[in-house]
Formats: sequence, structure tokens, C-alpha cells
Amino acid sequence: MKILFFGMLRDALGDELEVAPAGDETVAQLRTRLARLYPDVARDLLSPRIRVCVADAIVGEDFRLGGHDHVEFLPPVSGG
Repeated sequence: MKILFFGMLRDALGDELEVAPAGDETVAQLRTRLARLYPDVARDLLSPRIRVCVADAIVGEDFRLGGHDHVEFLPPVSGG
């Protein structure tokens, strides 16, 4: 599964990361798995302010990722 990062997570982890799918994993479980692998950015990975997008749609923490090729971690947007 390809994970794309934006904003501060991109700065810390790079543009993208390939991870082996973990069966019928939820977004919350993926966040926890990534936080264990990258403890320096665990706080940001686990933050509810970081939204997750799958197939061009923002998804909730209980969304099951099985079978999806791309997952995007999106920081809050600011501007004016």
C-alpha cells in the first residue's frame, strides 16, 4: 500500500512510503502502526487534525483499508 504525506508529515517522512497491507486494517490501526514505526512524528500521525483520504474521499477512523492502493495523510489547511 502506498501512503502519501503532505505538509509537516512530508517534511518528516518524505513524499510517500510503501507499507505491506495488514489485512482488514482500519485507519486508526494504520495510524498506530505508523506511529510505532516513526515515534518522532507519532504525535502528528495520531492527531485527529490530520485527516486521511482514500479514493478521493476523507474517511473516518473506522474505515477499513483492505484492498486500497493509496492512502493520503492530509494536514489542516490554513490561509486566507
